[in-house]
Amino acid sequence: MNDYALIERETLEKMKSNWEKQGFEVITEYNKLKQYNFFTNNYIPDAILLKENDNVIVEIIRKFSPSTDTKLEKIKTFISEKDGWRFQVVYAGVESTIINKTSYISILNTIEEAKILEETNERASLLLYWAIFEAIARHIFPKRTTKPQSPARVIELLASSGNITPSEAKLLRELIKVRNQLIHGALEEEVDELKLTKMHHISIDLTKSLSQRDQFEK
Repeated sequence: MNDYALIERETLEKMKSNWEKQGFEVITEYNKLKQYNFFTNNYIPDAILLKENDNVIVEIIRKFSPSTDTKLEKIKTFISEKDGWRFQVVYAGVESTIINKTSYISILNTIEEAKILEETNERASLLLYWAIFEAIARHIFPKRTTKPQSPARVIELLASSGNITPSEAKLLRELIKVRNQLIHGALEEEVDELKLTKMHHISIDLTKSLSQRDQFEK
């Protein structure tokens, strides 16, 4: 068994207990994975998680790269066409971090902090808004966001549930690049003031949905 196969196996073993605690039946045996008729184009996932109304295709990767991103997008598009299924990426060798739901009051306070930062540090304000959006998504979908979420995943959750409009989702997707540039050290990246103001408005509107969160998955 090569190093990557060993790391992948260890990652699966670590994640398996977490998935089972969440009520999933976990399938990792190759022969069983092949039995599912929605697998075409020779694609076999690393694991399948089965639970009523929540079935998951799991792909384990060791390191992110542009080529990997392209592969994942193709798989995600393919899985999205299968009713009752979703796609999850697990990074091998990365310890899972459980993040608890943030209180409603903390979210409101942080939105106010981000608004104040708009006047003095636009870059810091933008990054704080992204943290707010993830906190709100976790408040609405606690069972689906126990782990750190990518900005794209946060937008997908909020958009698919109707908590943000298609135009708002489009704006936020455009701002992912700015967020990523800043996170990875591009400290001179410009932040559009108007778009930052729109992020504030979106965050305020989103807090209104928190009181109605019981209609969404808990």
